[in-house]
Amino acid sequence: MSPSDLAIDPVVFALRPGRGTIALHATGFRHPRGRRASADRFTAYADVTHLALGRRVLRIGTLHGIVAIDRDAFVAQGGAEAFVRALFERIATEPTGAVQLARMAEVEETARQPASQRVTRVLVLACLAAWEDQKFCKEELGLEGALGSIDEQKLNVDGGAIALGHPVGASGTRIVLHLLQTLKRKNAKRGIACICIGGGLGGAMMVETV
Repeated sequence: MSPSDLAIDPVVFALRPGRGTIALHATGFRHPRGRRASADRFTAYADVTHLALGRRVLRIGTLHGIVAIDRDAFVAQGGAEAFVRALFERIATEPTGAVQLARMAEVEETARQPASQRVTRVLVLACLAAWEDQKFCKEELGLEGALGSIDEQKLNVDGGAIALGHPVGASGTRIVLHLLQTLKRKNAKRGIACICIGGGLGGAMMVETV
């Protein structure tokens, strides 16, 4: 903690008994190291890489790892949302402060048995055909009619993994950041990032610009 942190009173967010508190100081925030208040840690705002407020858990990505805080651990109603707003305001004041480009609107994950991965490409083609089928969309998806075909002008507009790169362990970051920059460039509102995961898994995230 720097000397400037001691010159101002921190903004404190109380957590439930046994969880401790989170305090926003001038240059960083002090938070429980784990799910208990037995130990805490000071993290500089400049070390924060991303914020993700999910339905159950708030995850703060830092250069030292991920800080996970249960959403219902905050004493005050709406405390998690208030903390995220306050934390983001502090981060934005840093010389290299973050600028919010978008918010996560929806996140979905799915999984299949690894042995069935060989049919994945067939399933993709089947899905594309199913979305155009009025009967399937009515009976299976509960829609009024066919979902329709995908506009290929909006699909991988700058190319896919072969054209842009597929960095192992960082593909999700590359895809999402590229999507955000594309939305900004095209002045678009929403976009979906999809990725396959080794072992028969897959994930998708819809983001909305702010």
